[in-house]
Amino acid sequence: MVITNKLLNGNEKYEDEELIAQRHYVVFGDQDDLTPLAESNPKQISVEGQKYSPQYFESLKQKFGVQPPKDAKWKFNWQGPGNRCWCHNRLNKNNNICSLCKKEWDY
Repeated sequence: MVITNKLLNGNEKYEDEELIAQRHYVVFGDQDDLTPLAESNPKQISVEGQKYSPQYFESLKQKFGVQPPKDAKWKFNWQGPGNRCWCHNRLNKNNNICSLCKKEWDY
């Protein structure tokens, strides 16, 4: 239990807060497998042993949240045809793929 000091309208008010440590993770695969493929805590996120900062995933959220202009005849996607990736490369053919956008989209 932690006692915090808060200022309300210039007056100090003390209240009790109970802090609970939380650890969120998801386990993919066989239930007998004890090694999680993805884990997160406030400082880092691990996916298949690779460590990332939470800011990395926040930047992906912003990147993939971008919408094309209203009059655009294309959409954002990591593969063609007729699309553009979020790196702004034109993907005009069926076999056009942006490897970076695909990898980041998969996360």
